Order: sequence, then C-alpha cells, then structure tokens
Amino acid sequence: MNNHSSSGFPLEATANNAPGITVLIATHNRAGVLSETLEAFTRVERSGIDCSIAVIDNNSTDSTAEVVKEYGTRLPLSYLKETRPGKSCALNKALRECALKEIVVFTDDDVTPTPNWFQEIVSSVDKWPRIDVFGGKVEPICPESEQPDRALQD
Repeated sequence: MNNHSSSGFPLEATANNAPGITVLIATHNRAGVLSETLEAFTRVERSGIDCSIAVIDNNSTDSTAEVVKEYGTRLPLSYLKETRPGKSCALNKALRECALKEIVVFTDDDVTPTPNWFQEIVSSVDKWPRIDVFGGKVEPICPESEQPDRALQD
C-alpha cells in the first residue's frame, strides 16, 4: 500500500474504513484565542470519523505549548514547532511531517466549528468526489466597538 498522496505528502491509513480528517492549525502568540478554539473542538462530534488535529506553533513566546498540552487529553492533538516565521512555513512543516489522513483541513486559530463540522466536511467530500478544494462560510465575530465597516455589510 502506498502511504503517500499523489503530491508526495505522507498519508496515514484509517481504522475501520472510517473517514479520516487531519486538521492543521498554525498559530503565533495567540494562546488565549487558540484555547477558545480548542475548547470549541471538544464539542465537535467525532463519532465514526478518524480525526487528528495538529497545532503548528510558529515560534510563539506565549503559553501556546501549554495550551496544546492542556487539551492533549481531550482531543486527538499533536504539536509541532516551526521557528521560521510565516504561516506558510508552519503549514508546510505540518504537510511534510504529519501523517495526513485522506481529508486535510486548513483552518485558523480563531475558529468556532459547529458540532457537526466534521460530518459536514465528510458529506461535502462524498457529495463532490472530483473536487479537491473546498471553502466554507465565514461569519466574522467582532466586538461591537471594533467592527470594521466591511463586517456590517451583507
């Protein structure tokens, strides 16, 4: 069995033919926000889905590593450190070093996934098997006093 995708990235076999999802989250000095995101991920239904979440710390100087460690017992979580600055450096490190499942999701450190997030991702991939890249609805949440004008437009 070939354990690499056509792009050469390492793929991991999934147990019991369960859909496999790897979530990649790059972060830099946003431990508080990352903690809220990881807390939200604890409420996402994972039954029947083989998932992993990798946090790529882009050389943070705050408590990012401690936050990831705190959630490591509640989530299928791994931690990578990338010292070269830039989100692309962090994500490329994860693509090179993580065992990737069939579906790879890039997301930010300030998301609030819905409880059915993984099921919706798998459903979309199943519905459109010839599509390789998907995007999702983004609903910005800003404090009322800090909302930019573009956030007030439909």
